Amino acid sequence: MSLNKLKTTPEMIPYFMSCKLEQESGYFFDLKYFENLILNGKWEEVEKYLSRFTGVNDNYHSTKIYFEIRKVKYYEALYKNEHAVALDILRKDLRVFEESNRELYREMTLLLTIENFREQTKIPFEGDSITRRKRLINVLRPVIEDNPVIKGRTKETHKATPEMSLIKDNRADDPIFLILQLCADANLRETVHMLEQESGYFFSLEYFKSLILNGKWEEVQKYLSSFTSVKDNKYSTRIYFDILKQKYYEALYKNEHAVALDILRKDLRVFEESNRELYREMTLLLTIENFREHKEFSFEGDFSTLRKELIKELRPIIEMNPVFKGRTEFPQINKTTLNTLIKDGTDDPHCHLQLRIGLPLTDHRKGPGPEISSSMGEQQVTGNLSSQINKSWSQLLRYLPATDS
Repeated sequence: MSLNKLKTTPEMIPYFMSCKLEQESGYFFDLKYFENLILNGKWEEVEKYLSRFTGVNDNYHSTKIYFEIRKVKYYEALYKNEHAVALDILRKDLRVFEESNRELYREMTLLLTIENFREQTKIPFEGDSITRRKRLINVLRPVIEDNPVIKGRTKETHKATPEMSLIKDNRADDPIFLILQLCADANLRETVHMLEQESGYFFSLEYFKSLILNGKWEEVQKYLSSFTSVKDNKYSTRIYFDILKQKYYEALYKNEHAVALDILRKDLRVFEESNRELYREMTLLLTIENFREHKEFSFEGDFSTLRKELIKELRPIIEMNPVFKGRTEFPQINKTTLNTLIKDGTDDPHCHLQLRIGLPLTDHRKGPGPEISSSMGEQQVTGNLSSQINKSWSQLLRYLPATDS
């Protein structure tokens, strides 16, 4: 059956809605949906979906993805001898790559002069359109999975139905966010920040700032590395450099030359390749006897003044960094839902025992139906969402002291 003749049925509507939600929220990148668009040659929709997650200049991986897609789109137009369409693609879509590789852009422009693109031998373009698009998918898949902007957004934690995808894309109802909120309310700060790092769901700017203000540089780097690495993109590189530079300067201010040398060799060396002159100049700072009195590096106040300036410089860079897109704002959690969970987890002795030993939560109250009514009478938690939240609450209660039933 042709994909073009496939009709939309009522059962399929939730799936299309979930794809729209994925696109608007940037929460989950559906590889299957993306690959299906490519197989059907829906190039406008391919780019529209992709653009909600990353831009062409975000990083090397994103640039590569956009280039490969537009190249095949261009080749297909030439293959059909649609030169006017190909010229439009070249001018509107491929021109963005001209600055970084003029020679390549020139060579692609010259392809317009080939009378019969099907018969040329320089570019391997065998097979039908489906075969070629499948090859494109094989090229793109590892690049997408390695892309730090999309990393962690291509896999769901369970085999979800389209309806479950809708629930998962609601960040306020996501089990991880519910656990984070519950832990925060219980003042379990270390658990909160550990979960932030391990899940990569939420980057706490306030916590990050507090680590910098207190000069806890190892913890600053550890927290940051859970979300992005030094070479992910230009924004991440800048963030790491500014932090490590501050760490290096403070060691010099304290006349701790051995510590400064260690920072230079272990932390700052990664920047040597991209800017040897800068690295050389930073190395020469080790020869200054009294760093505090040097006119170029003297400052008024204490280290907290410098650290506040660093935070001020870092904030806009973090906000512009596509890796942190959607991860610096915590969703509004419904307090009624949390109160319902706590009530369910502590008032019912059967439920409490099951949660304490990690067994699935069962509703022991009387009454038919899949819905569990709130004891406060304000909200109802329905089947699928209830099962996710109950699992989260079960995990959390293992960290809390037992209460008398």
